[in-house]
Amino acid sequence: MTTTWGHLRAPHGQTEPILLIDIGGSKLEMAVARDSGIAERKRVETMRDVQSARHLVDLIVDMSLGLGWNPRPAGVIVAAVPGWIDRDEQRVIHSANVPLVDFPLAEELQRRLGAARVILEDDANCGVLGEHARGAARGHRDVAYLSLSTGVGMGAIVGGRLMRGATRRAGEVGHMTVVPDGRQCGCGRRGCLEAYFSGRALAQAAAQAASAGGAPGLASLDPSVITGRDVVEAAYAGDGDCQEMIHDALTHLAVGVQAICAVFDPALVVFGGGLMKNAAFAADVLQVAGTCDRSRDPSSFVGAELGGDAVLAGALVLAERNRSTKETEQCRDIS
Repeated sequence: MTTTWGHLRAPHGQTEPILLIDIGGSKLEMAVARDSGIAERKRVETMRDVQSARHLVDLIVDMSLGLGWNPRPAGVIVAAVPGWIDRDEQRVIHSANVPLVDFPLAEELQRRLGAARVILEDDANCGVLGEHARGAARGHRDVAYLSLSTGVGMGAIVGGRLMRGATRRAGEVGHMTVVPDGRQCGCGRRGCLEAYFSGRALAQAAAQAASAGGAPGLASLDPSVITGRDVVEAAYAGDGDCQEMIHDALTHLAVGVQAICAVFDPALVVFGGGLMKNAAFAADVLQVAGTCDRSRDPSSFVGAELGGDAVLAGALVLAERNRSTKETEQCRDIS
C-alpha cells in the first residue's frame, strides 16, 4: 500500500530511495519511501526479545531486506529514536526504553545498509514534524506534540522552529520531576513523569498487582508480559484495579501538561503514541488535559491526526528537508 505523503525526488530528477525507521520501546516499524510516497512497510509489535544494540541492528537489517531496500543511487536512512542523541557524532547516548547506550547507530546502519546518509532524530521531534506538515498542527507556529507510549516524549515547534535546546535534548518531558524523590525511573532518577504515566509504568504497576492476586482482568496473562495497552484495555473493560492505575497516571499527566503549557504556551498540544490508540483512553487524556489549565480552550488539546503514522511522516519530512544539504541538523524555520 502506498501512502501519498508527497513526492520525494533527489536532485537532478533522480529518485531518492528513503528508509524510514521508527524505533519504539514496544515496537519497531519501518517503511521504504520512493517517488510516490510510502511504498512498503513492516512492523514488529514487540521489542521484548531485543536485548542489545547489535540485536536491534540485526533486526533492522532483516526487516529492510524484507522491504526490498536498495540504497542506490543515493539512498537516505532516517531513524527516529526515543532517547538522547549526540547529533554531531550521530550516536545514541541513552534511551530508557530501548537497548541503546552510547551506541554509534548511524555508523552501524550506514555500514550494514549502504546508505549515502543516515539521519538520527528524536522520535517525538519526528512526531511534531509530521503533525505540523501533514496533520493536526498544520498552520500553527507554536505546537507541542506529546508521545504517550512505552515512555513519554515531547517534540515542540516554537515560533515556527523545531525546538532543540543548548545540548539538543529539549523536550525530554518524561524525565521532568512530578513527585520529588518519587518512584525510580528508567533514566536512573526518581519522580519522573515517565515513572507514573507511561506504558512501562502501567505495566509495572499491573504486574505487581496481578502477582498479588489483584487486577483480575489481567489474570490470564503472565505478569512478566503485561503491557501498558493491556492495562488500558482491562481498565476500560471494567477492572477496578486497572481503573485506579489509569486514574493515578492521568493525575500525574495533568501535572506534566500544565507545566508544559505554562513554560511553552503552545497554541496546540497534540497527543500521539501507542497508548492513544484506545479511543476511550484517548478521550480521557484529552478531557484531563483540557481541564488542567482553565485559561485554555479545551479545543487546543487534540489527538494526532496521523495517529501512529506521525513519526514516520515526520521522518519523511526530515529526509525531504535535508536531502540537498550536508548539514542535516540546522534549526530552520519550518512554518
